[in-house]
Amino acid sequence: MPLRHSIVISIIVILLLTPITGISQVTKIIPEKPKWGDKLQVIYNPKAESAKFFPGDEIYAVCFVFLSDSTERRWAKMHKDGEIFKYVMPVEENMAFLTIYFLTSEHWDRKAKVSTMVYRSDGLPAKGAYIRTMKSSSSKENYLDFFKKEIELYPDNYKAYRDKWFIQRDFDPKNLKITIKQDINLLEKKLNDGPVELLYSLSYGYMELGERRKSHTILKEMIEKYPYSYYTGRALDFHERQTSSKQVKGEDAVNLERMKLELIRKSPKSQYSREKVCLLSRQMEVPLSLIESICEHWINDEPGHPWPYFYLAMAYFERKKKLTQAAELANQAINHLLKGKLRLYEDHTGIITKMEMPWFYEISSDIHSQLSNYAKALADIKTAKLLQIEPRPGYHLKEAIIWQKVGIYSKAEQECLRAIKLGSAEAKDFLKEIYLKRNNTLNGFQEYISERTEKPTKESSEEKELALEFDVVNLDGDNIRLADMRGKAVVLNFWYIGCAPCRIEMPGLNNLVREFKDKDIVFIAFALDKEEDLKEFLKKTPFNYEIVPNSLEIARKFGVRAFPTHI
Repeated sequence: MPLRHSIVISIIVILLLTPITGISQVTKIIPEKPKWGDKLQVIYNPKAESAKFFPGDEIYAVCFVFLSDSTERRWAKMHKDGEIFKYVMPVEENMAFLTIYFLTSEHWDRKAKVSTMVYRSDGLPAKGAYIRTMKSSSSKENYLDFFKKEIELYPDNYKAYRDKWFIQRDFDPKNLKITIKQDINLLEKKLNDGPVELLYSLSYGYMELGERRKSHTILKEMIEKYPYSYYTGRALDFHERQTSSKQVKGEDAVNLERMKLELIRKSPKSQYSREKVCLLSRQMEVPLSLIESICEHWINDEPGHPWPYFYLAMAYFERKKKLTQAAELANQAINHLLKGKLRLYEDHTGIITKMEMPWFYEISSDIHSQLSNYAKALADIKTAKLLQIEPRPGYHLKEAIIWQKVGIYSKAEQECLRAIKLGSAEAKDFLKEIYLKRNNTLNGFQEYISERTEKPTKESSEEKELALEFDVVNLDGDNIRLADMRGKAVVLNFWYIGCAPCRIEMPGLNNLVREFKDKDIVFIAFALDKEEDLKEFLKKTPFNYEIVPNSLEIARKFGVRAFPTHI
């Protein structure tokens, strides 16, 4: 057979075997404009050119479901259908917008996200669909058009006002208060009806206008009437962020704490209570029964979610109660985390899983140490050290304490010295106790410490870690390489536009840049935001660091857990 005939036949065979979704298309939803009552097919094609996953992987579809009155996260394992993966979900009434991510227990396909508005049975956009589209990053500049379309269809969608104001803060901050005052004059006429969405927007609006007392009064009404509403928790969260960013003290701060606890007591099954139980677990004045109620309801609803097991274990550990049960809960939490379950419930990127894994093992080690199960405690703290993103002196100290408890003082001394080299004063005090116990005197202790921590040794040279390399491009288009800055002090700041504490500290950071402008010091700010958003923000808010956009991966690389962070 001539060669050209073979090529033609091969091409025909390839075309016949190629899935209908197309070799270049990774994801697809059918129908493209889903309506209430439809069965929505979600498709992932691992044979597509840019697909990250393989045909043999277990792929999950994680769906953010935006309802007219709340937001839910749902997930399901996709089933194999020939060459492609499928997930079928019913489009329920009240759905307004869908965003779907694709991941395995280890990775997520960053570029494979798919989003869509949802339509009513009659073909009109569902309540909230335009608003969710308005909030998407690619459409924010047209926010007023989307807002008007939403209000024309749904004049009673009072939540839309709050979302409009929130976006206007970035695009037209000069006229924000004027807009809010005009809108509130209209909304206050509806106040007798008092739906929770209306109270939600009013509470936000009053806070933006600086009318804290009015916002406070609205919040109290929401907690009294709508303790389980999604909007009550969100309103209280915003009130708390504003109180914190403006550094409000005294009676207002005390009243806010009371309202938070009141809402949690009224709604232990709510999302708000679940978000706050981490802090509650370490507050000894909070009744253990309340924490148990929140976590047990949570475990019943989401049995594979690691957090409720972990927070309940931590609450028992902090109070030194039910430690055997705490150990079992910590073990369950770790198993769920290792299986990648947190990624399905709230961490599709995997960043939180990676950052928090050492913490899970640390708490498990603490619990087993209290139970005198030193073998397990030692194994867990060593695992925490193995998984840590950057060296933590506390882990070395905890290992030292375990070795001391079992009477192996040489190992305890070794771990204390490592902690001291990493800057732990507490480790030095603990080592002093060991030295005294072994020598019956503190004579020579200072020389002993100096000899082992100040003189460079082969071990300390091996343990010393270089700063993490980076090669990035700043907003001006200039390359920034850490390797080019050897011999200089490099100050890093991690932030994002929506972070109120980040914005508050900017004038002080600008002063720092001015103070050290003639020194060999480089100030670099890694922002999570896109280039165009940053340029617009910086027109109104000067920040004199070298700004690097799209820095999520850099933040992850440096193990950043909160914003702002300075290194």
